[in-house]
Amino acid sequence: MKKVLMICFVFPPRFSGAAFQAIALATALSNYGIKCDFFVPNYQNNFFLKKSEERWYNVYRVKKGIFFVFALLFFLIFNRKHYSIVHFHGISNIHFLCIFIVKIFNLKIVQKLTKGNEEENELNRGGRLRLFRWIAYKLIDRYVPISSALKKALINYGIPRHKINFISNGVDINLFQPLLHKNQLRSQFGFDAQDHLLVFIGTICPFKNLLTLLEIFNLTLIKLQKQQKNKTKLILVGPIIDTEYYAKLKSFIISKGIEEHIVFLGQVDKQTVSQLCSLSDIMMFTGMKEGCPNVLIEGKCTGISTIAFRAGGVEDIIIHGVDGYLIAPNNLNEFVDYTVKLLNDEKLRKKFAAAARLYCKKYSFDNIVSNYAESVYNLVK
Repeated sequence: MKKVLMICFVFPPRFSGAAFQAIALATALSNYGIKCDFFVPNYQNNFFLKKSEERWYNVYRVKKGIFFVFALLFFLIFNRKHYSIVHFHGISNIHFLCIFIVKIFNLKIVQKLTKGNEEENELNRGGRLRLFRWIAYKLIDRYVPISSALKKALINYGIPRHKINFISNGVDINLFQPLLHKNQLRSQFGFDAQDHLLVFIGTICPFKNLLTLLEIFNLTLIKLQKQQKNKTKLILVGPIIDTEYYAKLKSFIISKGIEEHIVFLGQVDKQTVSQLCSLSDIMMFTGMKEGCPNVLIEGKCTGISTIAFRAGGVEDIIIHGVDGYLIAPNNLNEFVDYTVKLLNDEKLRKKFAAAARLYCKKYSFDNIVSNYAESVYNLVK
């Protein structure tokens, strides 16, 4: 089999969960004898085309915007014989033009959908060019939605079922597992053994609905007894994508007088994420338009109880009343009640944690990669 050309519209050094999934997939595919290259926008400088060589793949960085389309055209003119499949991770404004370019060279296209739900997703963009986008989408050979909600969206849009392979995101289940010595871990991060720790992990941006999270946390503190309240903290973990939104969060925290209950750790590596899940009591997640939130899978594998809004791919991961609670969208009072319930019931948290671990193996990268290698690439090559 020839190489797979992976196209990501957001790529490190800019943070992108979809891109990190793509990198992990490309790395793991090498064990199946499937080699990959990346074709991505250049966020570092203004070079029209610059190549960097990684251990498992090459990265071709090109200028952003419409230049990206022309760069892809010239790149494939000289390199089309090296590839049999072009795999798009996500969609952008210029995405449909890239599809037409790829089809000029008669290459197969795999399209991964990474954001949204059944009603709002990457396919239903409006505007004057909507018809041209839809024509381009018809040219795609295989769709990979990462949630059942996105799969339903594809079916509703008239995509034939034989073109759809539902494959969730994957995680390294050897890294994300319960860690012993919880109190020792807490001490390393400056927390006490008696603290009640809630954790949010994700990008700091409006998409994650963090103002709602802070409102829920504030209402939770109000419901707790004074002694318990003093020991309750919310840990916020993730890169700041929107600085203005971050300023709004800080203003809210100050206005409610809850500064001493908020711990912001910023962006951390995956090993630290695993440690933070293990030392915390509850994971809180308020995103409403999620494809397949990796952090919820990582949390399950470490064995942490989760409370989240019932939205998009979240419902594929959390099982209500079994390993966490799913809350009706924007029902803040219910979210608060379940948070207080879990904080006050250590046995229930342990029960949920044990149940969460039972469903982790299906998210292992071994399973995810084999699905791509055997169910997607082999069918379209």
